[in-house]
Amino acid sequence: MAEKQGEGQVQRYLIYHATSLMKENQLLPTLQLFEQRGMPVVQEHFNIYYRLCQETFSLTEEGDQKVKYTVGQIEEAHTLLSKILIKFSAELVELDPNSNTTKGFQNFSQIAHLLANKPIAREHDLTETYAKLSVALLRYTNHLPVDLAFYDAGEACRDVKWNAYAFVLLNRFADICEVIDDPNSGDIENSDFLTSDIPSPVEVEVPANHNLSEAQREEVSDYLITISTSGSSTKQDLPTRSCHSCNNDTYEAAVKCHSCSTTVPACVVTGFPVLPKDQVSCRNCQRPANRRDWNAWVTKLGTCPWCNARQMPSYT
Repeated sequence: MAEKQGEGQVQRYLIYHATSLMKENQLLPTLQLFEQRGMPVVQEHFNIYYRLCQETFSLTEEGDQKVKYTVGQIEEAHTLLSKILIKFSAELVELDPNSNTTKGFQNFSQIAHLLANKPIAREHDLTETYAKLSVALLRYTNHLPVDLAFYDAGEACRDVKWNAYAFVLLNRFADICEVIDDPNSGDIENSDFLTSDIPSPVEVEVPANHNLSEAQREEVSDYLITISTSGSSTKQDLPTRSCHSCNNDTYEAAVKCHSCSTTVPACVVTGFPVLPKDQVSCRNCQRPANRRDWNAWVTKLGTCPWCNARQMPSYT
């Protein structure tokens, strides 16, 4: 009926329906609605979209949300949001490419995209891609459950034997757990992250309750103790790369050099920085990627992870 009454009425009905679903904590149906109908580019609705993004990013199995979600449902939510935001942010760019609102939703689109790539990488045994995605998402811990983000990244790095990453990231996870247990325990030491673009502890919200089980937290504690007391040769610093602009060492996974502020694009596959010598691009959407990551993804899936167009590996 609403479709017969004009586009404005359709949009009003859509937003009314979406708002009602969100009030009832029906996040997945809300995302399914917007994925089917699109999000109208109407500024008065942007607060609703912002809230939808934040609620989707905050989903956890063990969290405090009123409705409990399975891993599969959380991954579906991330995938739906990614599809919605890719289209919505493109429409915003056409209308007002340089506004803070457009940049904010582009940022949300990148977060959702990386989250949506993770289960695909896992399903296709792209373990290094999965680890890079998990590490890249730490750039957005001011929008994600910070304890879960560091845990996932640390464990993913352990799986691919990136031991320096694993130790530093899981050590930060343990620090966060300590603050959750005792909010008065003091500030979290941040010296290991000064060259990174990972938000400092004062820029993120520490959850009131743990998002990981006691068994998971104890296993991480045992791992850290073992590394610290066994005389292990594991480096206890984040890996660095040489900035192609100023030649200073900066955090390997940073898209912005901490020294000269030179920014490079993020890989459409992993979210890692794309350096000029390694850059390839999707022939359809022109999104940049690191050659090795692009080839690994396209060899397994045959499509661009952003636009889903059929693509081939690039060797030249």
